[in-house]
Amino acid sequence: NVSFTACDLDGLPVSHTLPTTREGLPDSRFFSAEMRDLAGRSVAVPVTAPSDGRYTAEIVPDRLGRHSLSLFLGTSDDDREAATPLLGALVVIVSCPAWLVADPVTRTCTCDVGYEPVPPATHGQLVER
Repeated sequence: NVSFTACDLDGLPVSHTLPTTREGLPDSRFFSAEMRDLAGRSVAVPVTAPSDGRYTAEIVPDRLGRHSLSLFLGTSDDDREAATPLLGALVVIVSCPAWLVADPVTRTCTCDVGYEPVPPATHGQLVER
């Protein structure tokens, strides 16, 4: 998960009210996010708001490699505006845990030929079948 705030501190363009349900300054917009791989394939990333002004992008990548995470703000996918921090999209690098290997065809993690993954308590050790 990637946590962020809707504050100038993060470099977000906030010359507007923030998404909130407050009665005095209602704003029905919400944050959305997408993760894009180097091939340009993008996938929507759910964003939750544990409290006003704090948000979490719930990243569950389906492929290994380098990705970029971008944020958007709007009331629907049709009217969303870029809300990525001024420093640029966050780079997310997805790799396999030590007890698995990367499958170059599917770009996913898998067992090495003839081995099974072991519980994290024995991280990195392989058990022969």
